[in-house]
Amino acid sequence: MQHTCDKLGRNLLQLHRLTTIVSRNANRAIAMNDTSNARIISSQDFLKVFGLRWEELLSRMEQRAVFGAYEDGSQWTAWMLGDANEKKVPVDLAEWMGKKGLLGLCGQDLRFEPKQIRKEENRIDMMFVNGVSLFGGNENDPHWGYASHLAVVIEHENKINLIQEEMWKLLFWRAPLKVIVTYDRPGLEPSKRCREQLKRLLDMRNKVDACYSAKDNSEYLILVGRQDRSDGLPSWTWTTDFQTLQPLTV
Repeated sequence: MQHTCDKLGRNLLQLHRLTTIVSRNANRAIAMNDTSNARIISSQDFLKVFGLRWEELLSRMEQRAVFGAYEDGSQWTAWMLGDANEKKVPVDLAEWMGKKGLLGLCGQDLRFEPKQIRKEENRIDMMFVNGVSLFGGNENDPHWGYASHLAVVIEHENKINLIQEEMWKLLFWRAPLKVIVTYDRPGLEPSKRCREQLKRLLDMRNKVDACYSAKDNSEYLILVGRQDRSDGLPSWTWTTDFQTLQPLTV
């Protein structure tokens, strides 16, 4: 128990340091007359906060509760993306993440305000927005209106064989960072299906790029949870080149 508390304390300290750095960078952008405040979030920024929040989740919840949610697709989606009615999220977990979900907490750590973290907007699972409000609200409005800048767009898909549809959606959105979160079958190495799917995503991107004069310069981050731990929970791997999956380390 003491070890768990110590680990949680270290993770929270790391998270505080990271969010301080992100905030400092944002303030520096404003100081450089970046009046739109359209901050760019890199894949490494996202990976750091995701890894820390994942470790915090494992520290807060009993293993069997996490495993039970992970085995239930709709419940796991609620844990990751948030549950508006909080019916699929345990009370103690809801007290921690509210209706944000794990990915929404990542947006919070990256200094996006609640009104800048949008779920199911235009059928995108989640997006983090900034810049200025173009219309439909102002900066004092809790809903804020339509943002001038999409910093991160996120799609979450429990079934890896369905991620091509998620990729298709992301290909036609303008955002510096596009994220897909999905899951591979149990095993110590990426499955053949996982490798094939990543190859298809890269092929999709290349074919769409060939149709337009302007190349898509967005950064793509694919997070793959794989059930290779002895406790049955996923460990996380990631790639930005659609080829080499690397373990997520905190």
